[in-house]
Amino acid sequence: VQGTGTTTCPTITFTATPSPFCTGGAAGQIAVSAETGGLTPYQYSIDNGMTYVAGATFTGLAAGVYQVKIKDANNCESAAMPVTVGTETQKTADAGADWTTCINGVVQLNGSIGGGAVSSTWSDGGIGGTFQNANSLISKYTPPFGYNLPITITLTTNGPCAGTDNLTINFATPPTLVLTATGPATATCGDNITVIVSATSGYIDMSSLQYS
Repeated sequence: VQGTGTTTCPTITFTATPSPFCTGGAAGQIAVSAETGGLTPYQYSIDNGMTYVAGATFTGLAAGVYQVKIKDANNCESAAMPVTVGTETQKTADAGADWTTCINGVVQLNGSIGGGAVSSTWSDGGIGGTFQNANSLISKYTPPFGYNLPITITLTTNGPCAGTDNLTINFATPPTLVLTATGPATATCGDNITVIVSATSGYIDMSSLQYS
């Protein structure tokens, strides 16, 4: 005799997190996570269970309300959760012009943001430089000591539909410094003498030099 039976489905819960549709920018997204109650692997739907897929993240979505459901390996379904993908204005960022500086030089940053953005953050990709204030559009940046490779500085607006822009810091080859010194040809002990040092090529600003 062949037996029959039914599967009693548990209560399946999950979290669905929307990202907005950005006008003039990225499409909306829904990410499903924190699934509990069922038998893995889960499948996911945003059309009230009409179609299921294996991936938990849905991208390329227009603004609107989506009925999110999941089902487990026993085909047990969760209740539908209405999730709204809203609309946000795409923010913009302008990091400013590229810079060329000397090794260990300090760079002046002058950024701007738009599209309704109210705050932003500077980043050097984690190479270890220092920002005077990473959250101020007008700031100074000090590269790591002795660093001489190109650095990409990124300005990113905070919040949804973030705008981002980069500038590049390049390091110039230090100019060859040629000095001349003039003074008396001879001197005796106790004489006060004057030696005049000047740069004939290379650095122009003599006040930045040290002597020994």
